[in-house]
Amino acid sequence: MRPSTSIRTWDQSGTGSELVRIREARPVLLPPVALDPQWLAETVGATDMALWHVLILMCFAAPIGTSLVSAQYARVGPGGYALAIAIGLVVGGGCGWTMWITHRTVRDYIQRHSNHPEGSFRAFYSAKILWVAFAGYIGFWLSSALLRIVF
Repeated sequence: MRPSTSIRTWDQSGTGSELVRIREARPVLLPPVALDPQWLAETVGATDMALWHVLILMCFAAPIGTSLVSAQYARVGPGGYALAIAIGLVVGGGCGWTMWITHRTVRDYIQRHSNHPEGSFRAFYSAKILWVAFAGYIGFWLSSALLRIVF
């Protein structure tokens, strides 16, 4: 007789009235190709993703979210929500594009002229986070103002 490799325990049933034998789940082994992060990154095309890409995405999404909050606060109908989304898309696209261009310009300048680029990049990324907050504020303010005028 061969010993069992699974662990069996006793526990109460769903109703709690009797004890039942519960079999513990065994781990599923994935094929080795799925565990290779480089292969997975090349497959989905995510080899060039960086922190600043995520910050640009946040800069694009923050005005859209805050515009929707201002539409909810103003209690407008579907037309107001559509206007708020349009405003958020315009503000988010403009702020995201500005962040993209300034990143390329400042990154090249820091790499050429700085002796300690690590400290400069810390300040640069902190400024980006403040820019995301500013973009969200502009999205909220502009959509609130236009919703008050139109509706």
